[in-house]
Amino acid sequence: MFDEQYAGTKNGWGDEFGVSKWRDLFPNHPAFVDDYGVSVGRTRNGYVGRLGALKEGAAHRQWQYENLTNTLGAELKPIEGLVLNMNYNYSIDRTDRTFSYKPFSYLSGEKLELLEGQGLNRHNEYRWKDNYTAINIYGTYTRSIADKHNFKLMLGFNQEEFDRDRVGMRIEDLLTQDKANIAFGTRMLDMEGSTLEWAIQGYFGRFNYDYDGKYILEVNARYDGSSRFPEENRWGLFPSVAAGWIIDKENFWTPLESAISSLKLKASYGKLGNQNVGVNSFRQLIGMGRTSWLFDGEQGNYARVPSPLPANIGWEKITSTNVGVDMGFLEDKLTASVELYERNTRDMYLPGQPLPAVFGASEPRRNYAAMRNRGFEVTLGYNDEFNVFGSKLALSAQANVSNNRAIITKFDNPNGLLSTFWEGQQIGEIWGYRVDSQFQSDEEAAAFQNEYGRDNLFRVYRGILDYGSNSDWNRLRGGDLRYVDTNGDGSIDNGNNTLEDPGDLVPIGNAMPQFPFGFNINASWKNFDLNVIGQGVAKQDWYPNGPLYWATFHRPYTSFIRKDLLNQVWDPAQPNDPNRIFPQRQRAYSALSNGRMSYNYNDHFLTNIGYLRIKNLTLGYTIPPTLTKRINIKRLRFFVSGENIFTWTFGGLTKYLDPEEVGAHVSYSNPNGVSGRSATNTQLYPMGKTYSAGIQINL
Repeated sequence: MFDEQYAGTKNGWGDEFGVSKWRDLFPNHPAFVDDYGVSVGRTRNGYVGRLGALKEGAAHRQWQYENLTNTLGAELKPIEGLVLNMNYNYSIDRTDRTFSYKPFSYLSGEKLELLEGQGLNRHNEYRWKDNYTAINIYGTYTRSIADKHNFKLMLGFNQEEFDRDRVGMRIEDLLTQDKANIAFGTRMLDMEGSTLEWAIQGYFGRFNYDYDGKYILEVNARYDGSSRFPEENRWGLFPSVAAGWIIDKENFWTPLESAISSLKLKASYGKLGNQNVGVNSFRQLIGMGRTSWLFDGEQGNYARVPSPLPANIGWEKITSTNVGVDMGFLEDKLTASVELYERNTRDMYLPGQPLPAVFGASEPRRNYAAMRNRGFEVTLGYNDEFNVFGSKLALSAQANVSNNRAIITKFDNPNGLLSTFWEGQQIGEIWGYRVDSQFQSDEEAAAFQNEYGRDNLFRVYRGILDYGSNSDWNRLRGGDLRYVDTNGDGSIDNGNNTLEDPGDLVPIGNAMPQFPFGFNINASWKNFDLNVIGQGVAKQDWYPNGPLYWATFHRPYTSFIRKDLLNQVWDPAQPNDPNRIFPQRQRAYSALSNGRMSYNYNDHFLTNIGYLRIKNLTLGYTIPPTLTKRINIKRLRFFVSGENIFTWTFGGLTKYLDPEEVGAHVSYSNPNGVSGRSATNTQLYPMGKTYSAGIQINL
């Protein structure tokens, strides 16, 4: 795979979605004058010359990925019922990353002064190579007795190994800018290297038994060892058992078949292990580098103090209990499946008890926390045929919906700090302030400020009361948010930010996706066929961030302002318009950082990013076989297809943000990464719509 881009500034690399693009490429400034790139800058004193670098291709990035995979497999059947299997996989992944910078010229500032020879004369190269090997050896023995007792036994061995070797180098003062190569550098800036290794080994087995196709039993076990853990905690045993009863095969069920054509009860219990921790978590690693200051005219070498080690580290243990039922109606034309589950995670690898800043390092992680997750999944299916205008219409559809609720059941947080986990916390909880709409006039805002006083408001209005330098805007005005004093103490703040004293913070939403769903519809009539695949989320709370959403409320010099924002800004001439949810346009920086009016979590801007999306729609037509056989073609089908072609949002999210992309910041498997505000600034390349057409030929 090959990836090449031109983007950058006089300071080095800046990708196409870099922040300076959002802040300093104003649409009312010329892009090029006299064949030079223009960089006027937010203060009209010039900036980093992005368009000049782009014009001359002065900042170039080239990434290249290569993969080689070899697979070897063998199967042996020495006796009846016994099958021995072996497969071996070996893959090499190589990544080459090159950054090249050369000086360029651009016009700077409001006077368009020509600056020449700007930028870096530098070349960076990074190379790393990944080697991965995996071997699986297993055997399966199958035996039936009296045509009713069916047995299957599988035993096996698994081993995986991975190692990475990485080197990098940066050189400066190249003798020529026409050819980018380390050989042309005259000064070594720095070099680096690193390695990474891990391995896992395990033994596994499975026993299956069923009696006459009615009673089903499956027992599994794994015994795994991981290099990510110290020797005393390296190995773990993870068993599971599942059972099923196909009731509709019992003789007593015959009178009920007309109502419920099939019925299966199932249950399972098992334990799994999670080794998803850092490779060197139990080792004290000493970081090395070179100082930025000089000793006797030269940089010095240094070694960092290693981070504190966790008290213990080992497998996270996940026990799951599932019960379910599969049902069929109308001769299985209509089917339904319902599953309920509880999953308990013990020895979760999370940061330990919060420590004071004077500790001098982050809290070491360790295996001690616990979480309970309860949920359900429902699947409905329909499959039937109809006669439409003398031809058979075949229709099949399937839909599913699920949901779960995860609770922290153990965590070392004796002070009940809201800044980390606590026992009883629902994963994804968003705590924030209540907002009672917006001030409808300057007079109303002034009365509110006088009622509470500046000192009792600065924590939520800090950007206005503390940072405001313009005397017209360093006070509350019409259109600003009216925060609610929920605890009635005369001050609006977060108290001590604890469960005992949260101030005016209350739970306002949840960042986890609620009721994710999907469906698949297939239909065929005559020679036409149709397939529709859809998915969505009923509800997911998200607090907006980033310049694409907030525009000038993030920074006043943000460019590329989304069009739909203009009619949502509060206007004194239309104070009661419910669609104008943003403050007045002069309220710059209000959503930039903590303590600013629009940045604080609050229920005014909290948004449901639930959606329904048609992921794929395909329509096809197959030429009748009686015609294609004449030209020796078994099947000839034409089709048109579209992906991501329709999207509906449930909570009013702006169309300039993709709900699926925005909601993807939440990790189902990492509770530590669940947040109401996405880690990225939503400067994401949108999920594109794709249309295609093709021909399928079977000879």
